[in-house]
Amino acid sequence: MVLEITPEQYAEYTYLNNFYKRYNKVLLDKLAIDKQKVQLEKENQILKSMLKQYLDGISVNDEVIRNPNPLLVVNNKINIGRLPIERTEAPNTVVEGARVFEQYKLQNS
Repeated sequence: MVLEITPEQYAEYTYLNNFYKRYNKVLLDKLAIDKQKVQLEKENQILKSMLKQYLDGISVNDEVIRNPNPLLVVNNKINIGRLPIERTEAPNTVVEGARVFEQYKLQNS
């Protein structure tokens, strides 16, 4: 039994194909935006922490006096507390074998 697609059905599949291309692009854009949002929230948290420390250093009140002053420098050491920096490893570089072979042939010609 052979199933054949009529021209009308083919046109409908073409519309669906275009729809799914657009839909997948939107999903990828949403993932990229979500990832950037998380990164910006981390950066915002670090900047807020640094601003609070700076403002605590220039203001005088009981709470600030009881805690270490971030602007006070003793023996070239600063009391600014920072959030730890997350280190990520660089991805490994991968080169296709056919490309390497072509470049090798060009160098030895």
